[in-house]
Amino acid sequence: MTLRTFANRTANALRNITVALAFVAFGAVGVAAQNTGTVTGLVRDAVSLQPLAGAQVSVEGTGVGGLVNNVGRFLLLNVPSGQQTINVTLIGYSAGSQTVSVTAGETATVDFRLREQALALEGVIVTGTAGQARRREVGNVVESISSADIEMAAITTASEVLQGRASGLQITSTEGSPGSGSAIRIRGNSSLSQDNQPLIYIDGVRMENGSIFADDDEGGADMSALDGINPSDIDRVEVVKGPAATTLYGTEAAGGVIQIFTKRGSAGAPAWSLNVEGGLTNMPLQGPQSASDVGQIQNQFIDENPDLFPSGDLGVDYMLPEGSIGNDNGLRLNDCASGQDLSMYSTLDSYGAEPGCPESGSWFRDAIQQRYNLSVRGGGETATYFVSGRYAEEQGVVDPQGQDSYNVRANIQFQPVDGLDIALNNMYTRRNTVWIPNGNNASGLFLNVLRGERGYTPNNDDSLVLVNDLDSFVNQWVTSVSIGWSPTSSLSHRLNFGLDHTSVDFTDFKPFGNYENPEGDREADEQVDRNFTFDYNGSWRTDVTETVSSSFSWGGQLYEEFNFRLNAFDAVFAGPGDQLLGDGTLPSIGESRLTIRSGGFFLQEQIGLNDRLFITGGVRWDGFSTFGEGFGLAAYPKVSAAYTISEESFFPQIDALDALKLRGAWGRSGRAPGAFDAVKIYEATQADEFVPAVIIGNLGNADLGPEISEEIEAGLEMSLFQSRATVDFTWYTQTTNDALISVQEAPSFGTEEATLRNLGETEVKGIEAVASFVPVRSDNFEWSINGSYSTNKSEIIDMGPLQNLGFSLRVGQPLRVEYDDIVLNPDEVGVVPDHSSEVVGVLWPEQLYSFGTRFTFNNSLTFDLLAEGQAGFVKTVGIGWATVRRETWPACFGIQDEFNQNGITNLTAAQQSLCGASSSAWGTWTDRADFIKLRSASLSYRLPDDIIPYAQSVQLSVQGKNLFMITDYQGLDPEATDSGLSNQTPFEYYNMGPPRVFIFSATVNF
Repeated sequence: MTLRTFANRTANALRNITVALAFVAFGAVGVAAQNTGTVTGLVRDAVSLQPLAGAQVSVEGTGVGGLVNNVGRFLLLNVPSGQQTINVTLIGYSAGSQTVSVTAGETATVDFRLREQALALEGVIVTGTAGQARRREVGNVVESISSADIEMAAITTASEVLQGRASGLQITSTEGSPGSGSAIRIRGNSSLSQDNQPLIYIDGVRMENGSIFADDDEGGADMSALDGINPSDIDRVEVVKGPAATTLYGTEAAGGVIQIFTKRGSAGAPAWSLNVEGGLTNMPLQGPQSASDVGQIQNQFIDENPDLFPSGDLGVDYMLPEGSIGNDNGLRLNDCASGQDLSMYSTLDSYGAEPGCPESGSWFRDAIQQRYNLSVRGGGETATYFVSGRYAEEQGVVDPQGQDSYNVRANIQFQPVDGLDIALNNMYTRRNTVWIPNGNNASGLFLNVLRGERGYTPNNDDSLVLVNDLDSFVNQWVTSVSIGWSPTSSLSHRLNFGLDHTSVDFTDFKPFGNYENPEGDREADEQVDRNFTFDYNGSWRTDVTETVSSSFSWGGQLYEEFNFRLNAFDAVFAGPGDQLLGDGTLPSIGESRLTIRSGGFFLQEQIGLNDRLFITGGVRWDGFSTFGEGFGLAAYPKVSAAYTISEESFFPQIDALDALKLRGAWGRSGRAPGAFDAVKIYEATQADEFVPAVIIGNLGNADLGPEISEEIEAGLEMSLFQSRATVDFTWYTQTTNDALISVQEAPSFGTEEATLRNLGETEVKGIEAVASFVPVRSDNFEWSINGSYSTNKSEIIDMGPLQNLGFSLRVGQPLRVEYDDIVLNPDEVGVVPDHSSEVVGVLWPEQLYSFGTRFTFNNSLTFDLLAEGQAGFVKTVGIGWATVRRETWPACFGIQDEFNQNGITNLTAAQQSLCGASSSAWGTWTDRADFIKLRSASLSYRLPDDIIPYAQSVQLSVQGKNLFMITDYQGLDPEATDSGLSNQTPFEYYNMGPPRVFIFSATVNF
């Protein structure tokens, strides 16, 4: 059978199956009304000619509308006969409008080609508003990421959709293992003690926004519920950034809101899309090879004390020979087979090949990955559907790391009668992940390999750590129902309820005979996270006069979060073989169940003047099960204004200026205390001779309430040169009052535990700037560039009776600093270091920036690039500090050789503080962690039409992510972070950074 015959038969079979399914599910499309016709056509990108799936098409002045399918086609039924105006809108693109003559009982055809446009005032947004609102009506910044951005880039997880594509949004890939999640911050940190992650919604359902339990104690990584979403299912993402915009989300929204909208069906024949990806992942050389690769430590304390550090850095002479420094094998990770000749250092012993080195000669491998996506969308006059499935298999760069995942989605929309629409959205994901022991773990691979003969494995056979089986099995189900009813053109109601349910089965098994626990042990964790969302909002819009409009909205929300965890452990097995809990002699078990409930309601009024100036005011009241019984409700007011001033008659007519919108907003939001922080808790214990007893575990606080974050935001949005240039600028200042702080109680209260109180105050300020420009635009070539820059400066104003809270929180300093020992006499020779605890830097980036560019040739060949940078922060190179203490960090071989020969006689205090096995200081190893990474690069080619039978379009792509990095950081990777998403004070400690990924992709739409 020829390839063409096979393709024809396969396409026919798929079409027949789909038609049958559509007929059974939705019934045959009814006969059009006598005085109506049909309008169909294609909507494509004007430059690449790619279909713009998800674009909204409507008939002006009627309720007729629909979506564009994945091949770019739309179908509008029951269009009134006569001259009609067809409008097309898509976020990120300029609107399209054409007039067409519709004849009763016939089909009219009209095609559109839309150009990308960063500023579209008529675009509709949802997040942060009471229902839908046009962008011109919104007084706060809202950033959107479209499916077109996702399809072009090298993206394999939902977290990566956000990376570098929204200003002020930091996505940090904390670990390089398949399945590991990313830490998310919007406008940095503002809470002293509570979670600073933003809220995440998918199709109106609130998801788990933190980590879901994985193996953080053994593998140094966490998983994220967000990454259970198939990126190919995402239609768009909206991001709102602070209390001025998140008021209507109430308590817990002070960190911002990310709302994900998945794809929907569209009227017309079934349209299939098949995407196949294959590629590999590898790890670049880890560690310096020559003296030129070794850099100096820099941090904030060094910058602020030029009298001590006149060179602007630690100024250490590493005493290394030119050329090779005894590290040709890259910290023994990239090359563990060749050994190393250290004869240039008279007191250091050379070492041979590692006994447990894999046959390949490297702990790393070129890891294979493959992904298959298949989706179909279609429907009739009253019902549409989008159904998709995905299978992905990813190896990790260290055997046996890897993850297999399965994802299915079914989104169905009904319109049984005019004015009533019902949407059912369902997703199921299964993730099976194999980890390796790593991070701050005595049985971790990186720890033992980098410490060499001073590790913990017998006879330096580091392969023995891999007998530790670490496995996670995650099942995630998100389902929602949305019912919209618009009895009149002025009145609308929307009811949403949904469930995000995640269950995790994690096992940690060390078999009988392992080197660490020879008799074996097994840990099993079962965890269930269930998030239930129920919300309603209504809106009444009316024109008070010809120039004054009013939109009054109301609504409420109920939310419940349930967490269940069962932890069991057993050890000392009778012999080898597969063991289960109960097969050992030291069983133990722990159980926790936690339910948190909240509810709130809001009112909002918006007044519009001449469709140019919009003033909005609203308030939300919240109750929370974690508030103290004496607190009551929390109120969160808001006021905003949006003014398209360029449309006023008095505004100067400037040829280069297309539109100018001014905006400002003020609002409040909050963060709730933990489940039991407000109540008095007694804990079980035992006295002498195992007599049962109780102690006070938490004193409680009946007046405990939420932190209150208040923000003022102002900015402008501007379009220039016929939409070839856009500028979006935002300034904001945010103050958090009643910040939650744990305060030690007097012993007379009967407990040594601290009590949470509303005592603190923090402040955050910053700017965000986004710009895009199209320098060249012609029929056959277009070049576009875009960039963003944001700052975030924080300060702890007050902590009640406290001046510091641990090492990272100190009054007068930014939120989360590194406060530790650093050398004060760096240049003194032959004396021991004078160490003092000082603030050596901020632990979270104070500056974020990105740069992207895209070239499209001949409407078919597209090159797309995105680079991202983070700056203004430090990270402790814990991997260097700990390895120096074992005399196995290559950059310090020269100094340690000198010490072994002559002691400290010829060494400066700085050399000792950095490289001394017994005098190295954590703060001295804290280094500036600024970096720039090439996040994504892709080259895509759209094949000529009709080259494959029945295919509407075919695109081939070569993609890469994390291809290279520019940094002076002296650790392995400035993003590598121990303990994953939950670590508020990030540092690197034998963790794996994000690897390089290369992908070949083929997409066929038919």
